[in-house]
Amino acid sequence: MSTTPETDVFTDNAPSIVDCDVLEAAKENIQPLASGRRVTALSAILSTPHAQRESRLGAARQRLRINVEIALEDEDDDPLEAYSRLVSWTVENYPQGPSAESGLIELLEEATRVLRDEGEGRWREDLRYLKLWMLYAGYVEKPAIIYKFCMVNEIGTTHSLLYEDFALALEKAGR
Repeated sequence: MSTTPETDVFTDNAPSIVDCDVLEAAKENIQPLASGRRVTALSAILSTPHAQRESRLGAARQRLRINVEIALEDEDDDPLEAYSRLVSWTVENYPQGPSAESGLIELLEEATRVLRDEGEGRWREDLRYLKLWMLYAGYVEKPAIIYKFCMVNEIGTTHSLLYEDFALALEKAGR
């Protein structure tokens, strides 16, 4: 997800100057992403004082949460899109990865559970929904259980990505 002005809480319209010392000091606490991270966003997040950062993140998270609630209540809206935006925003704005502060794992559990129960299986074959499950599987101790659950419940079974990631998880586990 590209960060929109409403969700990019650490930028203003001034030109961005990256303080590499901030990045150097925090590099061991930044979880790498396959898609990479924007250095300007990282610098802005890490150079903001903790109390101010939490305040800004809380306000932005609340706006995205409201979007999720609205999407769940409106039958014409797409709650999967709202959850996907919230998850992407959380991953981008909490560079330390899943933690109590980010609430990422709990968010993924909530999103996958709520979307499974809502809409009578409407999102089962949606690639975005599968990606939420795969991201969740990447953070649990035994991802094979998540992949088996997806297969049994026919979540993403028409996408090769499910089987490729399941095979990688089995390889990592030495099976």
